[in-house]
Amino acid sequence: MTWALAAWEIYVVTGDREWLKQAFDIIKNSAEDDLLTIVNPQTGLFYGESSFLDWREQSYPRWMDPKDIYQSQCLGTNAVHYRTYTILSQMAALLDHPQLATKYQRIAESIKSAMNSYLWVSEKGFYGQYLYGRNYLSLSDRSETLGEALTVLFNIADSAQMKSIISNVPTTPYGTTCFYPQIPDMPAYHNNGIWPFVEAYWAWAAAKTDNCQSVEHSIASIYRQSALFLTNKENMVAQSGDFMGTEINSDRQLWSVAGNLAIIYRIFFGMEFYPDEIRFHPFIPKSFNGRRNLTNVRYRNSILNISIDGYGDGIAEIYLDNKMLKNPCFPASLTGTHNIHIVMNRQIAQSSITLKPVIFSPETPGPEYNGSVLTWNPIKNADHYEIYQNGKIISSTSQPSLTVSLRTTYSEYQIRSIDAEDNKSFLSEPVCISAPETIAKIQPDDTFLGTENHFVPISTEKNTKLHFSWSIDAPGKY
Repeated sequence: MTWALAAWEIYVVTGDREWLKQAFDIIKNSAEDDLLTIVNPQTGLFYGESSFLDWREQSYPRWMDPKDIYQSQCLGTNAVHYRTYTILSQMAALLDHPQLATKYQRIAESIKSAMNSYLWVSEKGFYGQYLYGRNYLSLSDRSETLGEALTVLFNIADSAQMKSIISNVPTTPYGTTCFYPQIPDMPAYHNNGIWPFVEAYWAWAAAKTDNCQSVEHSIASIYRQSALFLTNKENMVAQSGDFMGTEINSDRQLWSVAGNLAIIYRIFFGMEFYPDEIRFHPFIPKSFNGRRNLTNVRYRNSILNISIDGYGDGIAEIYLDNKMLKNPCFPASLTGTHNIHIVMNRQIAQSSITLKPVIFSPETPGPEYNGSVLTWNPIKNADHYEIYQNGKIISSTSQPSLTVSLRTTYSEYQIRSIDAEDNKSFLSEPVCISAPETIAKIQPDDTFLGTENHFVPISTEKNTKLHFSWSIDAPGKY
């Protein structure tokens, strides 16, 4: 699905119709498979782990196994799915498939609606990281920086949400961490990590909301690491700002290089590509005031030489070959060499960010159930604990135990620890509690019993079906 985003960018820059047709078929086949396999029918969100955060223990609770991680429904991942279906809709329209264009736009809007229904954390002013759990899902209210940025860039968030996200997601002295707060007793990589390519998306999103303070902080993070380390590293330790200490790192990391270049193309020059034109929406903080030049920029069948003067959050004047224009856009039909000159408006609106130190959440409890009492290990620095039943909070206590009445129906209980600064752990692994009741004994046919009543192996060739008889006395769920 991320490939789809890149395929679309190639088309809008080159205008290559053959590529458009080829890419459409590839993306359509993948997307149609996803609709059959990875959509949660209750929420309308797509299953799957968190975007690039693919070292599972680095961003998920330790108790979650692969099936738990598969069924999580993540912010960044769903943002990419949303964008993929909007791209498919645009491609279908360009290729004269109006019914498919309508279909894919409808699916995209459904994903957008689901994200705003299930992932938005109104009290924090940004989206949560993911839904997770077993049979009852809860929202992790950690921020997830790449996903938050994509909701701004892809217009999943509305204008008020966009400004709220950039202002409220915590950022740290050396940059905006992959998520916040961090997980305790976990080495630095995605956890306790700042990734320049993520920082670049964040800066791009911040520029879209005219948040100069956020843009400056992100650019400083990217320029600092490339200047100090004399290369574009993959990541940094959030606490120190140093590349030393992360689990894996590399020089000349391509997406870090691309993020550095994006400051020029996407922010300072504000280049935006569309099927029929190129537009400019530059954002230049006052601290970067001056003249900038880009020469020999190839766009479709033209070569553009672009210069830009001043600072600001908008364009005061724009010229094409010394002729002033009304709008900051140029048609894709341009041919030959052209000179574009932009004069900025020298205006920057007031803005704010939430600057915080690197914080680690409390450890996640490990509950057990013994004879009507739910107990868990006391957590260091925990001020109190919240108890959840079937995904809903039912109690709070400062003690590591709670008496739970035996229920005749199935229930899942989870615990999370909260420190004095209201930093919250993940919810614990669910503990299943229900009154024991034997409904029926199930007896397999004797043909499947080998020596000493051990079952014989099943395979695709032998014993391909197991036959059981089971009597049920009353209707209901079993």
